[in-house]
Parts: sequence; structure tokens; C-alpha cells
Amino acid sequence: MVKEKSGAPQFPEELLSSTNDEKEKFFENYHIAHPHLSKAIREVLDVINNSGKRSLIMVVGPSGVGKSTLFKAVVSNVIRNYVAQNKGQIPIVGVEALAPDSSNFDIKDFYIRSLQALREPLIDYKIYYEDDQEINIGKKDVNRELRRSLENALIYRSPKAFLIDEAQHFTKVSSGTRLFNQMDLVKSMASLSKVLHVMIGTYELVPFLNQSGQLSRRGIDVHLPRYKVENKKDMEAFANAVYSFQRIMPLEKEPDLMSNIDFLYSRTIGCVGILKDWLFLAFKDTLLSKKKHLSMDCLKKHAHSIDQCMTMLLEAREYEEYDVETNAKVNEYQMLLYQGIMPEKRDDKNNGRGKGNNKPGVRKPERDKVGTN
Repeated sequence: MVKEKSGAPQFPEELLSSTNDEKEKFFENYHIAHPHLSKAIREVLDVINNSGKRSLIMVVGPSGVGKSTLFKAVVSNVIRNYVAQNKGQIPIVGVEALAPDSSNFDIKDFYIRSLQALREPLIDYKIYYEDDQEINIGKKDVNRELRRSLENALIYRSPKAFLIDEAQHFTKVSSGTRLFNQMDLVKSMASLSKVLHVMIGTYELVPFLNQSGQLSRRGIDVHLPRYKVENKKDMEAFANAVYSFQRIMPLEKEPDLMSNIDFLYSRTIGCVGILKDWLFLAFKDTLLSKKKHLSMDCLKKHAHSIDQCMTMLLEAREYEEYDVETNAKVNEYQMLLYQGIMPEKRDDKNNGRGKGNNKPGVRKPERDKVGTN
């Protein structure tokens, strides 16, 4: 339950006389270990510490739920626990898959950034480990050669895991075939290097969670969901997050966020990451205006619009029940397992096919004109 507001503020009192930059840095670096985030971090670390034959983890959730915070927490935990065991080993590697400038994901840039994260020398003029064959960055087949260099670097560096943040950018390609090839590439790298790959991204990754039987057997998915208004425990957790931010905001007068929790929830759709970013903007504005407390007007000024919230909510609602075992799913599985009856195929917007499903030569249903003009 949410505690009653009482006692001293949860920040060093000397911050009140510090510069705005120091106050902002304190708030920005403060992370709340809320239940959904803590659970997801534990699940990822459990697999990293005991991966067995698992080669791929996919962490999925809505935008602004805290996936990048999970990324940082996992990297920090592994470094803290493994760096002393082998000082010559890089305990964990983490990179961000950047959004493409054009319609296709830039895989070459991803390879180069990954090699940089592995602290590989001479990336612009790589050498294969096993045969000393030199390759030039300017060659036509550079992507294949960089990939091979990355695989070998992972083998020889042998990190506990290779984390890829914003992994949904891998899906930014111009065709369905290329899209599935892109995901196969990641699975292949994980298998060949024998290094656990952790892909962290939005629900755009969901269609690939069980893309093949091999992925289902060797992979695992971790869901980091938003807090839902229909779940009482979820709303208690969200309220606790709001209260924590209220208590650590270094202002002369503590803001009364709890009285506005319904508004805060409605403009964050229950995502703590969105909440923190919003409060940070309002907090900075309060400091710049030299006010003693954060006002409701300031909150409204920096809130997402209803249209923006609607877009975020629709994206979340589309896939957030993907891991729920409904009766329909169970029945389909049992019919296939025990009676060999294939489930009905569902439309998939990511299958790379065109919008039309009509057979050639068959007209679309439409009303014909009658009579004469």
C-alpha cells in the first residue's frame, strides 16, 4: 500500500542549495525498482546465470515502460558480479540498435558498433582470427565479413551475454522476406558464437517470438508490461511509483502528485518510464522558473496529448495479452496435439504480403450501376 506522506524528504537536504544541474542530475539518475521492472530484471539475470541451451532472450514491452532501465540494470549487475573473476574477459556487451535513416535497418552500422563495444582494434581493417585473412571495410561483401568478425569476437571474448537495446529497429526493413531473414541472422549469430543474445524492444518483436520450432526451443521471452487500471495490485504499484517520485524531487515544497494520480495515470497509460520523463520535464521547468513547488499547470503543460496517449495505448493493447494462455489458445493446441486439426490461419500484418487477399480474376464485391446516364 502507499504510505502516508510524512517525515523528511528522500533526498539530501544540501541539494536544495545546489545548482539546477545538480538537482536535475539527481532526479534523472534516480531509478525506482517497481514490481514489473524488478521481476523482468530477475528473469533476465536468472537466464544469464543459467542459460543452459538457451541462446536467445526477447524482452518485450510497450514504449516508455522501462526497457532501457532494465538494459542498464542487467549490464551493471553482470559487471559487478563477474568482472573480478577474469579481468581479461568482457563480462557483458551492450549495444543499441539505432533507428535507420532510410527504410532499411543499417546492419553494417550495427556490426561496427558491436565490435566497438567489444573493444575490437582496427575495425576499419578487420582480420579473421582463425585464418589471418584481412578484410577491407570498403569491399562489397563487407556486411558478411563484419558479421564473421563479430561472431569470432564474441567467441574469443566470451561474454556472459550480448544485449541489444531498441531491438525493434531490426524489423525496419522494406519486405517481409528480408524481415524474417534479419531475425534469422540474429539467431544464427547466437548459435554460432554460443553467446546468449538478449534482444530488448517494443511489441514489434512479438511476431518473431515463436517464429520457428528451433526458436521456441532455444529462446525465451520476458514480458515487461505496463500497469493496468483494471488490476488493483497494478494500481497500487503505480501509486507507489508516483509517491516515490514525489518524495525525491529536490524542491523546497514537496509536490502533491498523489492528489493528481488519475491524471498522471491517464497521460502515461501506466508506464513508469513515461511518468518519469514527464515529471523530469516539469521539474526542469519548475527550476528554471525559480518556483518552490511543481504546480498542476506545469504538469498539464508537459503532458502528452490525448492523441499521443491514444496511439501509445492502441499499440500496447494490440499485443500486451500475447503471453496470456486463453481458452481459445489451449483448445487450438489440444486439437492439433491430439486430433491433428490445424488451427485457422490468422492475418499477420508483418507477413510481408500485400493488402489484398482476393484471387486473381475474382472481382471485389461492389454494387453495379443500373440504368443509363
